Amino acid sequence: MKKINYLAMLLAAGMFAACSDTLEDATGGNNTNTPATGEGYVKVAINMPTTSGTSTRSTDGTEDSPVVDLEDGEANEYNVENAMLVFFKDNKSGTSQDQTPTDPDTNAKFVKAYPIAKGNLTVSGSTEIPQVTEQVSIITEAPKVSATEQLYVLVILNYNSDLISSTNGGLSVNGTALTAGTSTLSALQSKLNGTNVDLNAFVGDEQTKNQFTMTNSPLSDKQGSSNTIAGAKAYTLVPVTVYDDQGDAVAGDVANVYVERVVAKVTLTSTSTHKDANDAKKIKVTDATGQETDDLIEITGWCLNVTNNSTKLVRDVRNFNATATSSWLSTASSNGNAAERFAGTRPIENASFGVANETNYYRIYWAQDANYYGSGSEDVTGQNEFTTYTTDKDGNITPTGITWNTNLVTTTADNACYCLENTMNYDQQAKEQTTGVLIKTNYWTKFDGETAASKKSFFICGTNSTKYPEKTVGGGSASNGTDAFVDYVISAANELLDTSDDLSITEDSKGISLKTDLNSGTYTDVTDVFTFTETSGSDKYNAQVAAVASVVGGRISYYKDGENFYYSSLIRHFQDSEGVGLEEEGVEDESSYQLKHLGRYGVVRNNWYEIDIQSVSGPGDPTIEEPEGPDDSAEGYINCAINVLSWAKRSQSVDL
Repeated sequence: MKKINYLAMLLAAGMFAACSDTLEDATGGNNTNTPATGEGYVKVAINMPTTSGTSTRSTDGTEDSPVVDLEDGEANEYNVENAMLVFFKDNKSGTSQDQTPTDPDTNAKFVKAYPIAKGNLTVSGSTEIPQVTEQVSIITEAPKVSATEQLYVLVILNYNSDLISSTNGGLSVNGTALTAGTSTLSALQSKLNGTNVDLNAFVGDEQTKNQFTMTNSPLSDKQGSSNTIAGAKAYTLVPVTVYDDQGDAVAGDVANVYVERVVAKVTLTSTSTHKDANDAKKIKVTDATGQETDDLIEITGWCLNVTNNSTKLVRDVRNFNATATSSWLSTASSNGNAAERFAGTRPIENASFGVANETNYYRIYWAQDANYYGSGSEDVTGQNEFTTYTTDKDGNITPTGITWNTNLVTTTADNACYCLENTMNYDQQAKEQTTGVLIKTNYWTKFDGETAASKKSFFICGTNSTKYPEKTVGGGSASNGTDAFVDYVISAANELLDTSDDLSITEDSKGISLKTDLNSGTYTDVTDVFTFTETSGSDKYNAQVAAVASVVGGRISYYKDGENFYYSSLIRHFQDSEGVGLEEEGVEDESSYQLKHLGRYGVVRNNWYEIDIQSVSGPGDPTIEEPEGPDDSAEGYINCAINVLSWAKRSQSVDL
């Protein structure tokens, strides 16, 4: 199974909440109790996930079978460098104008943005709120609204000033300015890409990774149970009360905002019982019965592949409702959809969206990214939408600049890779647009006449699992060793050739030889691997080429110096136990998936996916192959378990 971590998704809105009435004005230029004209004061609390290893960890799911572990992250993942409060307003509903708006996430209009410097933020620990550790607190100015209007806040923590900026109360994101009185939340849920939108814009410096961008986390008003989920509604914008002066704000009600990181987190580990006792990065290869062989792999690096190059600043949960055409929550008896997987069952304490008779709110476990539909109206997916590493014909990895993570989670701080959210509609679950873990290894093997496995070059023919050494090992056939690959091919090919017509390959003169400077790879043309001494085009040449092609099964895989690549199972978000299991026959193509499989694959922001290698069944690929086809045609994948923690943590085991 897979392991995914929901990286402590919610930061409870404590950013503006103060424990003391001595808090300074966040604007930095006005430390009196009198706000600017048309302004008042608000009190907001932003609560962040746990950082302490001694804090109590929570789970989200049933008490007996939690689906998501809510786990601590690293201290750098909770650091706060700056903040911005973005205010929206909406008309109250009802004839008396005293009822809350019905859909502020859709209808509320942008009013003003307030940047807040690090020196005006108060960060403190939280021991009383489950699922929350750090709180960022402040009292700040906010625009006043009329008695028939409601003000709402969106919090942005750790924003990159090259991507997000505010001047005179305006807000610009990636060069596009919001329009006061017109722009809605959707302006912050549109696609962001380009030179300013890369991973570092949302995690901070490439080396330190200490400025993780966070925004409001959408919450569900219904828990994830089959009895309630169909009528659930999501809320993102949090209502705030505007007070006339600072003292009233300190004594007044606090608006609790829960925030989440914009990125997802992935780590690699192995709890395999087949690990080498002296080196956690070495795993013994097992056969079809689960028995250990003499082979092993040595993990030399890993990275994420097929990562999204675009994102949305605020999480988009537009289909988390019962009325949308493509509603995730459809529970029609005919479709078999277990919609309860999209929400948690553990309430977020102190959350409130100002709606009468609503007391509990729950985490939401899915999202629509910027290329969710693949070829739909929102976006057309192309290769430029993703960073996908492959090996070219010259043996080079493209695009250039790949960084291999050499640490497993047995180390501590440097073992994580981060990526932008990458989700897809249920009929878009294809390898070429699904994020996975790419693992680079050395393959150690031994042949007859050798006492121990070692890293060496070898060949595999066709779909046969037999390995052939590039060079003679173990002293050669005379001492029960193993002859070189060329010797094997000549001998086997001659059994197919008509010796009476003198077509056989002469062993004495090595009628064929390996090409010099052969690159790792899989070859379907034997003339790309061997040089034939016979004249090209002659009957003898043609017969020998055909015989060699037959011997190697039409395909030769060459593992130079034992270098070997695996894709772990593509990252699963929901597990079979959550209702996304496939029928035994699997899928023929992407269109075979149904709504009930939505979220089977994908990486969601603020989720931490831990890939746990369970076993390895043989060599992977000699090069990085172009991923293609439906996600569930996973031949040759490593066997892993994937877990999700908090962050929210989901776990997945994989076999290689």
